[in-house]
Amino acid sequence: MISVAGSWFRQASTVSNSYYQGLGNDSYESSATLALTGLTACISFRLPHGGGFFLSAEGGVGFGTAKTETHIWDELQPSNNLDAYGDWDGVAPVAAIFTGFERDSHGLLYFAKGGYRFQNFGEMEGTLSSPQRGTTA
Repeated sequence: MISVAGSWFRQASTVSNSYYQGLGNDSYESSATLALTGLTACISFRLPHGGGFFLSAEGGVGFGTAKTETHIWDELQPSNNLDAYGDWDGVAPVAAIFTGFERDSHGLLYFAKGGYRFQNFGEMEGTLSSPQRGTTA
């Protein structure tokens, strides 16, 4: 038996760091947000007398984004202050192969699967800009 399915997924993470020197002159803050959204199609193969075991392959595309913000302040030397803002995005393939087991019991379908998925941000493009240093691509 062959089955075909489609899926959508999103993974995101945010991190923030800060440092303040209470009686000193410097402080630092930074934050970054990374996200990957994927669209995939999956095909699964199951033998009619295979006892519920199946093998599946999945492929699609992932859309990655990365945003960062950094602030460095030096109260004694304001010329050392830095504000930087980054914004990047990219598109890369998503692929997976897995095997599993499914069982129909009392009108509910139970399944478990395990395998390997490759997903990456790929080559990202964007800019890093700073009021003090300008913009780089």
